[in-house]
Amino acid sequence: MSAIAGDTIWAALITLVAVLAVLVYGMVSVFWLASLFRGKVVAVLYVLGLFVPLLGLVILIVISSKATTILRANGIKVGLLGANPKTI
Repeated sequence: MSAIAGDTIWAALITLVAVLAVLVYGMVSVFWLASLFRGKVVAVLYVLGLFVPLLGLVILIVISSKATTILRANGIKVGLLGANPKTI
């Protein structure tokens, strides 16, 4: 095995670990928010729906809009990039 092939394997392994970390973080975040809004059973369905290509995008939009609605109802200013820390 050459040095280039060894470096390629390590780069692929590091990339795989990073992708899995982001995936797990996203799944936990969606589950946490969905369980607050809809309940644990629906939250599990939302997490499973993340693996369906366009359904995952729709789920993220639905959860984001619900969170924005709740924040605005409680007097927190929410912009395109999230809540304004000054109003929290």
